[in-house]
Amino acid sequence: MERAAYQNLLKWKNNPHRKPLLIKGARQVGKTWLMKAFGSNEYESVAYINFEKVTQLADLFETDFDIHRILRFVQLATGIIPREGKTLIIFDEIQSVKRGLLALKYFYEDAPQYHVMAAGSLLGLSIHTNESFPVGKVDFLHLHPLSYQEFMLAMGKRALLETLQSQDWKLINTFKGQYIDLLKQYYYVGGMPEVVDAYIRHNDYQEVRTIQHTILESFDNDFSKHPPLDLVPRLKMVWNAIPKEIIGESKGFAKAVNGIIVTDTKTGEDRTIPVDGVFIAIGHKPNTDIFVGQVELHDNGYIKTIPGTTQTNIPGVFAAGDVQDLHYRQAITAAGSGCMAAIEAERYLSMKE
Repeated sequence: MERAAYQNLLKWKNNPHRKPLLIKGARQVGKTWLMKAFGSNEYESVAYINFEKVTQLADLFETDFDIHRILRFVQLATGIIPREGKTLIIFDEIQSVKRGLLALKYFYEDAPQYHVMAAGSLLGLSIHTNESFPVGKVDFLHLHPLSYQEFMLAMGKRALLETLQSQDWKLINTFKGQYIDLLKQYYYVGGMPEVVDAYIRHNDYQEVRTIQHTILESFDNDFSKHPPLDLVPRLKMVWNAIPKEIIGESKGFAKAVNGIIVTDTKTGEDRTIPVDGVFIAIGHKPNTDIFVGQVELHDNGYIKTIPGTTQTNIPGVFAAGDVQDLHYRQAITAAGSGCMAAIEAERYLSMKE
């Protein structure tokens, strides 16, 4: 199946200043498949090591970070002789080996001619707090489940997707029934590659649900691998809970939160968790689809602006707030950039008078 991230990997490969690439993402989002497929298509050979499975390499980076020694280990473990620019070296489940992340720094500093990718479970990488991280020495790619657009491609609906991207609203409205039907399927199937693949092959909704439950169980099991054991019950308590109602009490003219009612997905029972506040995550996908083909966008959909300004690639068009802020994405910074855009727009209009 086609993944939009493949184009990001091509840019990484062709970048003369590339660094080792660390692909982050939850389990089962397709990190391993994407790396192997990319290596198979774009390189002469692939040296793949999964550190969860090849336990004899558990101390590979503990002795030192001598690149020649590490490359010999890679050759012995995979049977592939790593060649500069010709071989893609893949370190999978890198969070499972001590000092694995730090080793990427030395590939960047001492052997940048070798193309190296690494991947690991998002939870495992996030909780790796006792080891140094190679700040500034690696490139990153965040991989998510299939988007609706990727789902359409997987379902063989390229023509519908291209029509949607053309923004020919009259034609899109003509086929709105197909778009809605595909969207309903996507809502149920989701974007996990294994689930999507099974659905395409067998069109069996019961099989879809079974695989989804298996993936959820693997997430649940993953909790016990990384954090301190005393935290695991609390993590599972949150994981197995669906928020049902936010509760509070009136204090004068205001209302204050003092708890949240959640439903346990295992038992079906409700329980109340005392809290003083609730933060609602709304995601980080910028609402910029209407600007596709009109202003220049980053690969992840954010509007490109000239550094230090709110000016886009089109004179007189300015972007402010979260649609152009890949880093902070906060209300206070959005307000500040809005002020910048207003001033720049005023000056632009003044110059045109």
